[in-house]
Amino acid sequence: MSQKSSRGVQQADVWAAADALIAAGDRPTIERVRQKIGSGSPNTVSPMLDAWYRTLPARLGVAAPAEGVPGYRLPPEVADAARALWELACRDASELSRQAHEAQRAVLDRREDALNVAEAEFQRREETFASSKASLEESVLRGNDTIAGLQRQLDAAQQRQAAMERQIEQLREALAGSQARQEALRTEQAAALARKDSALTEMQQRHDAVERRTLLEVDRAREEARQAVARAARDAARATDAQARIGQARDQALEALRGQEAASAAAQHQAAALSTANAELQAQLAGAQTRGTALSETLAAEAEAHAATRLLLSHAMSLVAAGGSAPRNAKGRAPAKTKTRTKLAASTAGP
Repeated sequence: MSQKSSRGVQQADVWAAADALIAAGDRPTIERVRQKIGSGSPNTVSPMLDAWYRTLPARLGVAAPAEGVPGYRLPPEVADAARALWELACRDASELSRQAHEAQRAVLDRREDALNVAEAEFQRREETFASSKASLEESVLRGNDTIAGLQRQLDAAQQRQAAMERQIEQLREALAGSQARQEALRTEQAAALARKDSALTEMQQRHDAVERRTLLEVDRAREEARQAVARAARDAARATDAQARIGQARDQALEALRGQEAASAAAQHQAAALSTANAELQAQLAGAQTRGTALSETLAAEAEAHAATRLLLSHAMSLVAAGGSAPRNAKGRAPAKTKTRTKLAASTAGP
């Protein structure tokens, strides 16, 4: 019964190649038959060549012909020679087949060992990849948590910055109001000083007028005394009354001057208080500006940490796609998140 391999090598092709080799004076072997056919693996050609050897005695007339194989008789001498040749060919074929099988087995063993080593290496790499993938996924999750935390901190910092800006605006408005009140007090003080100067000038003018009137009256009294002795007493009494009125006018002028001086002192005290309040507001504004600067630096540091985290995440995702290992911090520095929290604590610990 003819055999057919899965690769298309027919048993008739193997037997024809073996017959051709015998006709050419060569011993049929697996490699020679494969070269003659031009295809076929040793495992496929070997059983077909063995079947050809089993039919050879019947074809040489040294055994009963096999079923389906045409037999013919040879002379006894030829048959003996053919039998001897057949036995020699069988021994050589068996030896060659054994050597070929041993060589093929050795090759298969080496390939099997190499395959086992490759399979073990593949298993190890697969386990390493699974471990690296899990580590990278965990790193990605931690990076996402870090990004979410940084985003929350950034939002809180922005809210604090907005509140700080509103506080600065309120302080500026309070400072403007204080400056307006101080300017109003300065205007009032200037007006009070002007009123004081006007009162002093008026008092001086009154005093000069009274003094002039007194001198005129004295002159008239002296003239009248020289003219009439009778009118001297009357003029003297008038002079006494005039002097009393002058003293009263002087007392009133001095009392008004004291009141103006007290008002001026009160205005100066209020101006000093406003100056002190203005200095305090200036100090609060300077502190608010300092906290605003620290907050801006904190926001810049948070933005830098956020960018570094995004870069690490991008690197981790590229490593996951390429089957690499988890990202590491080569410089060994502390994460930017700790520095950001430190700066935020320093910025919120203001006065």
